[in-house]
This record gives sequence, C-alpha cells and structure tokens, in this order.
Amino acid sequence: MPTHRSGARPVRQHPGMTLETWEQHGDRFCVQVTGVDDSWYFELSAARAAPAAWTDTPPHASAFLPGQAAVTVRAYHPDEEKPPSAYFDADQPLPFGVLQRFVHLVARSLDQPDCDPAEP
Repeated sequence: MPTHRSGARPVRQHPGMTLETWEQHGDRFCVQVTGVDDSWYFELSAARAAPAAWTDTPPHASAFLPGQAAVTVRAYHPDEEKPPSAYFDADQPLPFGVLQRFVHLVARSLDQPDCDPAEP
C-alpha cells in the first residue's frame, strides 16, 4: 500500500484503499488511493465535510470525504509494462502547489517496492 507524508490525515478505509486530506491556504484537499485489479488509482479532489452524524463519533471527528476527482492517475502493475496515465477535469482548476504535492505523493508511492494493487 502506498505510504503517506506526515502531517496529513491518512485514513485506511478497507484493504486496497486509503484517503489522505490536508489543508492548504484555507482549502482542504484529498487524495484517495485505490488498488483495483491490475492498477492503482490516485485521485486528487477538493475535500468535503463528512456528514454531521459522523462528527459525533471518533475516529470521524473533523472527517472529510473526497469530492469529484480533478486529477486521476492510473498506475498499472509493474508486470504490465505500461506507463502511468494522468486524466484531468478541465472544469476544476487547482493551485499549482496542490498539484505538486499530489505528483510527489504519486511518484513516491510508485517507487515503493511493495506497491502492488493486487495485494490488499
């Protein structure tokens, strides 16, 4: 499973999926990482607040959920010999620093020797 930078809020949702949120200049952003079959999907979005019912019970206090993906990177299993592909939503502009952080996270995650989407 890809690793996450300290200071962010990684949340393990179920095998093959993680969620990381952070605040930058007053806005919250989210990276959702999902392992599906032969690929990892890294999705960057604006974060949205979790339902009010969640905020009353730990560990969901101050919880955030992913919004619609602004950028998605699909990284194939290393045996596939296909390079990662990036897809952008043209209707969702992002601060450049947020995009830099996302690209760094994806690159660092893919450099991990245990980054195998087939493994939960």
